[in-house]
Order: sequence, then structure tokens, then C-alpha cells
Amino acid sequence: MHVTAWLRRLFARAAAPPATGGLVGVQVVNAQDAKPLIDGTKFAAAYVGNPWVYACINAIADDVATLPLRLETADGAPVEKHAALSLLDYVNAQLDQAQLFTATSCWLDLNGNAYWRLDRAKVPTTIWALPADKCRWSDNGLKLQYRPQGTDEGM
Repeated sequence: MHVTAWLRRLFARAAAPPATGGLVGVQVVNAQDAKPLIDGTKFAAAYVGNPWVYACINAIADDVATLPLRLETADGAPVEKHAALSLLDYVNAQLDQAQLFTATSCWLDLNGNAYWRLDRAKVPTTIWALPADKCRWSDNGLKLQYRPQGTDEGM
């Protein structure tokens, strides 16, 4: 799926979120059924403990983070102002766009999946990168569960 189609779907949703807020999962994968290449408990050791893995993953992530974003209409005309571009300019209070893309690229390379939490009322207002080894899809595949302590208690 092209990024423009994904953004169009994301911002076109009119359904109101639950009154208490909620976790919205955005799965960034190359294949629907991508499986982690290594056990989730070994990510930190593989990434931090192996200088070759660390260097390769960071080199790719740094390149991804510096790619310029361009939003276009269906006929190819550039869009200068859009809610998606504003959101990506101000990701959240702790991360900027480059850090978000770096984290997303790292998790995608290490785990095969990358997840974002979108805080929103009607349209997303902030984006948070979630550790992919702490996220699981529900049994029916409709809800993303984030388990910050690695437990079976989803949010």
C-alpha cells in the first residue's frame, strides 16, 4: 500500500473513538503475516550487544529518517498544507519526525513489524512509536494490544 493511500484512509475515518480514548494501532509491515525473526526477549541483546547489528540497523534508520516527505494529490500535484503533514511535523512532546521514523525503521528491521499509537479525538493529534516486541494482535486480529511489561494484560 502506498503511503498516500494509507494517509488518506487514516485521516478519512469519521468514526468517533471511545469516550475514554484508546489505542489505535498502525501496523507498518511488508506482509500481513510478518513474524518476528528472533524471540522478543532477545531484541535488546541483538541490537545493543552486537556492534554489526547496531551499525547496520542504525545506518538504515538514519537514512529513512532523513528522507523528505512529499504529499501529493491523486493527479500528482504537491500538497503543501495537510493535517497529516502537520502531525508529522509535530509528532509529540518527546519525539520529532526523525526520531519517530528512526524508531519505526529499527523495529521494522529487527522485528518485521512497527507500531504507532495515535492519540486522537477525531483526527490523530500525536504519534508514539511502540516497542514491537510488546505489541500483539488480539485473537480475532482486530485489536492491537500493547503490553509494556511484557505481560498478557493488554491495554
